[in-house]
Amino acid sequence: DRTNLYMNAYLDNVQNILLLISTREDLLNEGMEKEASEILRSYAKMNSTLYKSLYLVREDGTILSNSQTTFEIIGNPQIPTLLMKAKQTYGMFISEPYQSPMSGKTVAFVLPIQSSATKSFKGIAVVEIDLVQLTSLIAQFMNTKTH
Repeated sequence: DRTNLYMNAYLDNVQNILLLISTREDLLNEGMEKEASEILRSYAKMNSTLYKSLYLVREDGTILSNSQTTFEIIGNPQIPTLLMKAKQTYGMFISEPYQSPMSGKTVAFVLPIQSSATKSFKGIAVVEIDLVQLTSLIAQFMNTKTH
């Protein structure tokens, strides 16, 4: 079924981006804010139809975004909740759908990041996807299926 194949590819892509971001734990260090934002922006730009917002969140709650200026103006009240949940969760998780000031109707894919040296919790990588766009893409697939 093409729709299932598409969904699996989509989810694999989200997971791969999270894993890619998590390999750069150095981006969570003090003084790396500008580079972190640039890298998140480049990942978001390459996948603009899939992702609305990408974040790196430090253990202390500091939030870095692919749209840092916009984030600093409008914020995203869901991020601290995701950070709290990540501190109690091992491995990637997907949030319940919510309304994000940055991404509209969304769900977040969240991956906790550990320090490679100490194995302690260092922060999270977050991808917010555009549920409206995803729904529309699935609808297109459903309408073009051959019977």
